[in-house]
Amino acid sequence: MAFWPRDQRTISSAPADSVKKQSRNYPNLEQGLIGAATLSEDRNKRLSWIFASKTPNSVHKSSQTQLKFGKEVQIRPPTHCTTSDSPRTSARQRAEQGANFLRTYIPDVEIPEELIRQQLIEDTTRSRELRKFDPYLGSLIDVFESRNKDDTIFAAFAAGETNQELRFTKIYCFDPSRSSQPPDNIMHTFSTPIQQIVSSDPPNNSGQDTNIAVRTYGSTKVLKVECRSSIVRPTVKESATFTRKSLDNETVVDMKYSSDGSNLMLMGDLGSVFAYNLFSDKQYKLSLPSGKDTPPALDKGNFWRLSLGTTPSDFVILSAKDVFCLDKRTNSSFNIFSLSKGKHVFTSVEDCHANNVLSLCSTDQVIWLDVRFPRSPLFAYAHGREYDQYLSTRTIHGSPCSQTTILTSRSNSMVTIYDASRSPSGLFSMNTVPYCLSSSRGMHQPHVGHQLIEKGNFTALLLLSEGAGVTYNELVFANPQAEHEHEVNKVNIAMTTSSTNGIVLADISPLCRQEFSQVDLQAAYEDMFSKHFAGVTQAEENGADSVSQLEQYFPPCVPSKPTGHLFTTHEIAILEGSNGDGPCENNFLADTPTNLKRAYRALKEGKLSPQSMKAHRHVSLLPVLQKFDHHLSDDPAKMEEYLQTFNLSNGEEISKQIRQYEEDASQQLILDLALSFDVLSQESPSKPGELDHALEVMTEALSLGDEPPPVEFGFLKPFDKTASVDDGNSDSPRGLDIPIGVRLLLQGWDTSDPETFVYHDSYNAANDAVPIKIKKSHSQSQSQVPVMNSQRPPVVLPSNVVGFSQLDILRKVAPKVQAHSQTAFAPLFELPDSTIAQSQVNESQEYMTSTQILPGPYGGRPTNVKKKAVKKRLGGF
Repeated sequence: MAFWPRDQRTISSAPADSVKKQSRNYPNLEQGLIGAATLSEDRNKRLSWIFASKTPNSVHKSSQTQLKFGKEVQIRPPTHCTTSDSPRTSARQRAEQGANFLRTYIPDVEIPEELIRQQLIEDTTRSRELRKFDPYLGSLIDVFESRNKDDTIFAAFAAGETNQELRFTKIYCFDPSRSSQPPDNIMHTFSTPIQQIVSSDPPNNSGQDTNIAVRTYGSTKVLKVECRSSIVRPTVKESATFTRKSLDNETVVDMKYSSDGSNLMLMGDLGSVFAYNLFSDKQYKLSLPSGKDTPPALDKGNFWRLSLGTTPSDFVILSAKDVFCLDKRTNSSFNIFSLSKGKHVFTSVEDCHANNVLSLCSTDQVIWLDVRFPRSPLFAYAHGREYDQYLSTRTIHGSPCSQTTILTSRSNSMVTIYDASRSPSGLFSMNTVPYCLSSSRGMHQPHVGHQLIEKGNFTALLLLSEGAGVTYNELVFANPQAEHEHEVNKVNIAMTTSSTNGIVLADISPLCRQEFSQVDLQAAYEDMFSKHFAGVTQAEENGADSVSQLEQYFPPCVPSKPTGHLFTTHEIAILEGSNGDGPCENNFLADTPTNLKRAYRALKEGKLSPQSMKAHRHVSLLPVLQKFDHHLSDDPAKMEEYLQTFNLSNGEEISKQIRQYEEDASQQLILDLALSFDVLSQESPSKPGELDHALEVMTEALSLGDEPPPVEFGFLKPFDKTASVDDGNSDSPRGLDIPIGVRLLLQGWDTSDPETFVYHDSYNAANDAVPIKIKKSHSQSQSQVPVMNSQRPPVVLPSNVVGFSQLDILRKVAPKVQAHSQTAFAPLFELPDSTIAQSQVNESQEYMTSTQILPGPYGGRPTNVKKKAVKKRLGGF
């Protein structure tokens, strides 16, 4: 065995108070570093430098290929969503809830709230640590081969909302798209969630059945799987059960079957190993002797892993800091490698195969070790990942002198490839730079199980998601300089990707994997539209009689039933065609007689004109619609000329049929718009209670009532639907119980004649200069009132008011005199325009009589009059 040059120097003992420097005696390669170098003799017997990151000879380098994903099949889609176990409330709130629960159901027991809070804090801390890393969790998926001598294998995995179901699914290696048919079956249901699944792999010529060990929170069970060629569905039979009591009060953290499948090895959380013979049904414990080379049972750590050694009697035990080799024949063990002191720990260990190379993984590097040379690793490579204790390695053995290590983690979907193997010269080196495999799933999706499938020259990676979804990824070796095409199957959907370059790229999004393709849908569109227009032509022919009847008997007036509705010309035509039982809504897109082309001719001839109908209320919506499009018109000829601007441009490819479609569409649009422009109603918008209430008004004027009179509505009348349903009356009630505040508001909302009312937006500054038409008409009506002599005497101003106050008084009195007196005399002073405009706006407000002589705080009384000073009496008498 050849090793890279090592540092054989001895380090002098350092003082006790200084930090001891840890040294490595093996190559530790990182990205961009050489790691190790040595001189080697080539074929020409010349010495040349070789490095740990390069292949020693070019022949071996050319034979190596790069690994990439091939077929990707989702054998089983996820069946449930993952839920977060993090508490939604604080520890204090949960402590209060627990204390209230105890006081309610156990009132005799007095438990302090602080004690409950302390326990909850400890539980929350423990749960947070287990979410980061749970040493009791293992892989929830494993595979075993069928004994039918075909290309099928079975995958056993955990499923269900809480992973309590054991399911099997059949995988066809050379046609994985068939793996979803038939669906997977529930083989066994456990009382607690599954933590690990391990299957045995007995030799094919031994005739033994496969055994599956399932570890749950409560116990560990061994299931015997019977699968024959005559049985479509495999069956399981429970053969053994291990509880915590039967394992000396230790909890199983890992399991492993021996290479011949005869023994099941169980690893306890205190460092003990239990062996169970499947044939003799005997169980025994391997008691490790005490010594400096034994596993530290007093380490108080519960992280232990178990793997196979080079012989069926050897096993490798992995703890957080040490690796031991255990021989069950002699019940002895020895240390083969240990990590230095620090935060980094071991995460996984692989089985040792015929080449005696053991792959180890820690939180900072991947280590290859020859078990024949303890404490002398062959090679180490720093993977550069975050501190993750779920990291694990799996090795693909393509040939005796070539192996590829795959680094995965259940925290994400990142797959890193390390092509590290032993060269013919005996030196262990890296053939290529480590690289990652890109997948359509991305890099951040977690998985609860990874399993490597090797069957002859066939290699695949099986992944189990948190939602119990099984994904199949084929691993193929391809030449980086060549181009390959691979097929991606997902459930029953087959997609072919474009030819991709073999150069390994970064994670590519699914959008970049789309394939450019062109599909001619001309035939589909022609078939769809030909059927549509054929149906329209047939409908026109069937409705010719109804259109002719409508032209001859167009209604001369608006229908009186149903009452209380506004009608368009289109709705009147529908009611006439359906004998008054049709809908009373604007439904011009429905299949009615007015939806036919022949009605357009009647419209041009004026037979469907709404001007010929009599109605109490007739409003045209055309001026409103012209604000959106000023080309709209009630003349069909102008509208047809305007719509021709939207036709397709002249060209050789435009057929006569397309032109006919354009003409029919424009005529149909003109017909729909023309029949919807006018709104008619048989009812008058005037108030129903417009009677001579002179006597009532005079009586109310003489009385001192506090409440306003009832509100009389016009065309739009509110009604109480609930009251009408409760009373059983279909007609709306005439009177409503309106609150006094609403009546006071509605009393001042009399808009007079709706024909002359013009809306004015008081919040729009641009409309300030526009005069209000309603005010103008109101002022005109006031000017038509005959001139009457004022009965009020002229205003007499007091003489003792100062000059500056007289000007203010006259400015305030002058508008009142002009408003209440119709005599044509000129004002005494020329007032500003703002004062006149203000007085014109307030003309409608009637002035009230005041007992005060003049306005102001003093009522016109002089304020500058001084009292006569009183003379004081002088002298003593």
